[in-house]
Amino acid sequence: DAYRMPLVGGPEWVRHRPGPQRTGIRFDVVATIPPGTPPAQVPLMLRTLLAERFKLAAHAEIEEREAYALVHARQDRRLGPQVTPSTQQCQVEIEAGPLRAPVRRVTEDGKPLCSMMVGPAAIRGGGLTLRFLANALTGFAGRMVVDRTGLDGPFDFEVRYAPATRGGGPPPSDDRPSIFTALQEQLGLRLDPTTARVEVLVIDSVSMPTEN
Repeated sequence: DAYRMPLVGGPEWVRHRPGPQRTGIRFDVVATIPPGTPPAQVPLMLRTLLAERFKLAAHAEIEEREAYALVHARQDRRLGPQVTPSTQQCQVEIEAGPLRAPVRRVTEDGKPLCSMMVGPAAIRGGGLTLRFLANALTGFAGRMVVDRTGLDGPFDFEVRYAPATRGGGPPPSDDRPSIFTALQEQLGLRLDPTTARVEVLVIDSVSMPTEN
């Protein structure tokens, strides 16, 4: 959220990976933002917080990395039943970018409103571009995912799959598809191995914070 780019380096405790290989240490951080603060100012305030409380020092680099490309699964580029053009107006969230997690909101019937809901067996989004989906998939696919669908959106989407085991596949007794299969069947998309030049944040040093 503070730098809007993937992290590289640093000790293992700074990393949060969803799924069965979940790592990292969680902290409860209570911070207040003055009323009327411009949204663009918030990441800068978070950087200050990280520098003061976690002694974070970092720099940006461009790396060529193994990745997956999110592309159309069908020759006719037809999308699956679980992704549809959205009527939601979410320009502020879209312009902030997928690495700035939208504030989670839901409609009266529980559907995401200009936000995403990411769990171990489902990803749901409302009013967002497929770049947000690609970013969410990065934590589950084992490598970075870049959106190469050529679609601007916004879309409402939902993909459900079997939670991965430590071996990388679905549990033997679970008849739900893997995330790779679910993307093709439900969204009409697939993940193709590729490489991508990515701006990453390299952690030079960081310290475990002390409590107030």
